[in-house]
Amino acid sequence: MPEQLASTYNNYTQPTEVERAVTDDRVRWARVALVSLLLLFCFFLFEHDPSEFAGVKIGDTSEDRIADTYIDDIEAGSSVRKLLVIGYAFIGLTLAALSPERRWHLRWEALLPLLGLMMWAALSAAWSDDSSLTVRRLAATTILLVGSLGYARAMRPNEILFVAMTTLALFVGGSLLLDLRGGGRPWESNYRFGGTLHPNIQAAYCAVLCLAAYCLPSRLGGHWLGRGLFGFGFVMLVLTQSRTSVIALLVGLLAAFMVRLSPAIRWWSGAVLVSLAAMVALTAGALSDSGRRQLTEVALLGRTDQAKSLTGRVPLWQELSRYAADKPITGYGYDTFWSPDRIAAVMKTQDWAIQSAHNAYFDLTLQLGLVGLGFGLAFAIASMNLVQAAYSRAPAAGYAFAYGLLAFAFVNSLLESHFVKVKYPSVLAMIVILGVVAFFPEPEEATPEPENASLTPLPRHA
Repeated sequence: MPEQLASTYNNYTQPTEVERAVTDDRVRWARVALVSLLLLFCFFLFEHDPSEFAGVKIGDTSEDRIADTYIDDIEAGSSVRKLLVIGYAFIGLTLAALSPERRWHLRWEALLPLLGLMMWAALSAAWSDDSSLTVRRLAATTILLVGSLGYARAMRPNEILFVAMTTLALFVGGSLLLDLRGGGRPWESNYRFGGTLHPNIQAAYCAVLCLAAYCLPSRLGGHWLGRGLFGFGFVMLVLTQSRTSVIALLVGLLAAFMVRLSPAIRWWSGAVLVSLAAMVALTAGALSDSGRRQLTEVALLGRTDQAKSLTGRVPLWQELSRYAADKPITGYGYDTFWSPDRIAAVMKTQDWAIQSAHNAYFDLTLQLGLVGLGFGLAFAIASMNLVQAAYSRAPAAGYAFAYGLLAFAFVNSLLESHFVKVKYPSVLAMIVILGVVAFFPEPEEATPEPENASLTPLPRHA
């Protein structure tokens, strides 16, 4: 009799599979608002500088002044940034402790390469030119990683999507207002939108905002809010004149679309896209010289200067390849290649201020050699596969956003180094990856997302 009563009680009080999935998919708006405010405060102080970029034409800034800023950051660091990193981690762990309902479900195919990368980075202190700097930078990265794990546990996939969209919209909108106040003129032909960041970094903000807006479920405002924010983000992205982020965004949008398709349809879609790319290439080859020049100018967003050298990147990579060849296996130590002496040496040959290789894969090789690059690529590819599997198991819009964000990072990293540095888009990527690697969705979470959940109607598979 007691067993029958207990069974009856459980039948009436325990949620059904569909009810549990709906509960898991709901957005806790108070938590979204709280996390958004915390991240806005933390990363505005950490990364944004209106006095440096608002209303300033990047070309008018002295290269020597930029280099001096880089060197000062390396030699002195920032006490405020150190406190912000610790605060970020403390709040993340506190939120994680308040979220016991999110059960651990580790996926070792991605976790093992990550642990291998961190261990190799720790070992690099033995051959680094500045062991103390390597240790400090690795400690800061570890603290950020642990804090991001806390945020990943505290937020469900769709909540991360809303936090990303909210914070990025406010960052970009605030940057625009400060830029206009500082004398920025978007209607001028030589204008590049930066506001509170360098235009190339601001472009990543705008692109990830577009991704989040595209993935926003229609039942949660995707029809009007998503379209509006996507349009705003894309206009501002074009104004940054960052060709890399525009191309990476298109790939990210395509990935966010294709992750929703069945494996067979994804394969055929890929074949069609390759065929279309070949047709475009043939059509471009058939154009006249004047037609090709016009097409090139449009594709380069008007920045035709140094186009053949990818805005100075090819000569830079040729210079850095000689450094990489000296230590191809081990690299120069975690986050210590760009020392004041090397910045000065590279500036002499390149004639512009540099603190990165403008290629995340190259930067990782310079830091940790081919071994570190191997661990990093293994982790990134395994994470991509896990996000795809997570969407197949629990098709939430947040997983589609995560998939698109990782695709964006893969392509953006070909010409920029944002995703091997502490930038807000890279931290968002860290959170969404850890949300899948450490809290992979359980089987009972699997339920089809409503047909009208996306910004654009997309096919679904059973």
